[in-house]
Amino acid sequence: MRLVPIACLLWFSCAAMAQSKDEVVEGGLQSGQRYQLAQHCGASDAALDAFKERFEAEARGRQDLLAKLDINILKLFMQGRLNGDLAFEELKTKPQADRDAACQQALKSISPTG
Repeated sequence: MRLVPIACLLWFSCAAMAQSKDEVVEGGLQSGQRYQLAQHCGASDAALDAFKERFEAEARGRQDLLAKLDINILKLFMQGRLNGDLAFEELKTKPQADRDAACQQALKSISPTG
């Protein structure tokens, strides 16, 4: 039986524990997208730096798994950031209340307790 933590700091950390390539790839993309959305929503440089630092620390801690699965997690993170740009452009077409709610969620998602 595989135990999965109730809360994970990053999508990547949850996915890496499951050791599925698709889940790890999705985690890298999602982390990059969350970073980029939070940046567009006004996250502080300190919050963004801390999020990326946690992500990179997770990646360093999972180097063996990433190599085994042949995954370039930093490349996926950058692709996720591009996806975040597209998501933000789409978000700008939504009503203000929806944009505010999405930004609040994005900002919360990059916090250490998010």
